[in-house]
Amino acid sequence: MPAKDPEKSDDCFTIEYIETTDLQTLVGHNTLVKDICNLEQIYEDFQHHGHEFMAVINDNRNVLGICSREEVGVMLGLRYGRELFARKKVSEQLSRSATQVMVGDRITAVLDQALSRSEQYYFDDVVLVDRNERYVGLIPMRTLILLQHRFLAETIERLEQHRREIEDRQRQMEEDLVLASHLQQAMLQHQSCLFQDGAATELLPFRLN
Repeated sequence: MPAKDPEKSDDCFTIEYIETTDLQTLVGHNTLVKDICNLEQIYEDFQHHGHEFMAVINDNRNVLGICSREEVGVMLGLRYGRELFARKKVSEQLSRSATQVMVGDRITAVLDQALSRSEQYYFDDVVLVDRNERYVGLIPMRTLILLQHRFLAETIERLEQHRREIEDRQRQMEEDLVLASHLQQAMLQHQSCLFQDGAATELLPFRLN
């Protein structure tokens, strides 16, 4: 299923849509490496695609963590780095604790989890697994940030619309009150005129023949 682009100004991006988002539509890629791969192999894998992160899985497709292009490059780029680390298994060198969410989780919970991470891991991709905790793919943090932005923008727009509706109702009530006041004054004036005409008729002298 192709990922939905949160940058598109699509009418379907409402709060209801965001709250019911299928996390699988947010997956950017499902690139992975086996835990037995060494860092030199992983470095070569990174040269064949533009992704910043790859999931590290075992034979059961359970996610052990993620490895980053930057981290692997730094380790192998150190003085004697290739001699020290190139043949090391990635499972022995994992230092990044992956943020893991499950298919069916509410997007609001996913956003809370991802956005509350420490600065060091804030921009790491989020790992998506199925109900059997098997790897599905990686959700780019950029996608979640854009989704959060749309969620906030939609919330603010709804609050603003609600405020305008309240103001319109209040203005209408004020206009109705003014109209009712004018009608009441007109009725009182009319009743006063009728009373005065009636009183004048009663005071007319009788003419004697």
